[in-house]
Amino acid sequence: MFRMNSRRILAGLMVISIAGCSSSATPTPAAPSAEASMAASAAPSAEASMAASAAPTPVAAAPVKFSYQTFVAKEADQVGSCIDAYEKLNPNVTIDYQIVDEAALQQKLVTMAQTGTLPDMFWWNGQQIVDAYNQTPSSILDLTPYYDAAFKGSLVDGATDLMTTKDGKIVGFPANMEIQGWVFNKALWDKYGLAIPKTIDDLKAAVPVFKQNGIATIAYGSKEGWAVWGFQHWLELWGVWQQAKAVFLDHSLKAVDADFQHAYQTEAELHALGAFPANNATMSFDQAVSLFNSGKAAMITLPSDQLGKIIGQPNEKDYILNWGITFPASPYPQNVKVRDVGNGYGISAKAAADPAKLDAIIAFNKWRYSQAGFDCALKVGSIMPAKLTPPAGLGPIMTQQVALIQDTSIDTTINHGLNSDYAPYMMAWNSNGDLFTQGFANIRGPLENGLMNGSLTAKDIPIELAKMDKAIDAVIAQLPK
Repeated sequence: MFRMNSRRILAGLMVISIAGCSSSATPTPAAPSAEASMAASAAPSAEASMAASAAPTPVAAAPVKFSYQTFVAKEADQVGSCIDAYEKLNPNVTIDYQIVDEAALQQKLVTMAQTGTLPDMFWWNGQQIVDAYNQTPSSILDLTPYYDAAFKGSLVDGATDLMTTKDGKIVGFPANMEIQGWVFNKALWDKYGLAIPKTIDDLKAAVPVFKQNGIATIAYGSKEGWAVWGFQHWLELWGVWQQAKAVFLDHSLKAVDADFQHAYQTEAELHALGAFPANNATMSFDQAVSLFNSGKAAMITLPSDQLGKIIGQPNEKDYILNWGITFPASPYPQNVKVRDVGNGYGISAKAAADPAKLDAIIAFNKWRYSQAGFDCALKVGSIMPAKLTPPAGLGPIMTQQVALIQDTSIDTTINHGLNSDYAPYMMAWNSNGDLFTQGFANIRGPLENGLMNGSLTAKDIPIELAKMDKAIDAVIAQLPK
């Protein structure tokens, strides 16, 4: 899942698929069956012979080849794994699959964008595609003309947000969409006569019941400190995006007074009630997942790219995946959720010099957003942000994830579909990772983990947020004037 913590920004990496086809692309006629060939060889009538002699001879589509570059093995890549199927449907098209080491690819793409030597199609982080386009627009193709109303309407909301420039140009085809949510073991909730919680009050009421029966309410291990997806979302339900500029840019509102401090208060309250495993200070993320899968914890927060740890488990049939709880006392919208496409696929501007090649690239990408492409992507675990129906036979978690990806009741306009870390990072600090770490992550991480493992309590929250205010002042002093 596209997320940020004090150590790194992680991005999802596959591709979306939607119905549509380039108006200039011509499908390759299917080869005739053996039966059809035999029928054609039978003696025709005189009238048929005359008609046949007048009809033009079909011309096979001319061969076309384009390159695609990424760092993932073909059989595991959402694009690569579907190439053979597409080439079988379109035998005139050849896609040259190129693999480069990830670290090397990141640097190569920067250099190739600057020198106009990009491969025809390439994987990259969405923001990096936008940045490269802004710096060298002659290297990356503006794909806006190919996003007709029908094509755009086939995508779920937010699919192209991170591949769109400030002036509205769409410069990439988005990768798979991912979510951050919560998973509940419904069998445990049912066993103790509890309903899956909808609000923070519901959750607090359940904690004593689970504690009396030796069950951890929330499976969380704070040893590594980064598996905090759902907890970070609580800051968004308490207005961190709405207050971002006031807190992180002009600092007219201090962090210690900001409304998002209520999210940290909630973590302290839950620890005091006994919601977390007693040994979570030394518990790893994988150990927390194992606790949940073994039926010894009632809920856990997971993003799309970690759902594989629970898919196929014996208890999966009992698992409920949803957006998590809300906070009725908050004055901010509670339908703001984390659902985004972090990565995408750029097209080299030089490909436009060859109309046949460009037509083939556009047609291939639009096929990937068709039902056939959607189904193909599922085979490598990628769910496209397309308004399409998944095939029958998906497991419980995959089926529920598709439903969340296609959920029209949520709002991703306020947070751009991103988690709370991006509020200071994008809204105030020019997407500078060093400033983000200095001004926010270095305090946020120890604070939330300390509250959940008990090394910090509610009384420490204003002390830690005062440290954040001091760090914010230091970051602001470094911003361009």
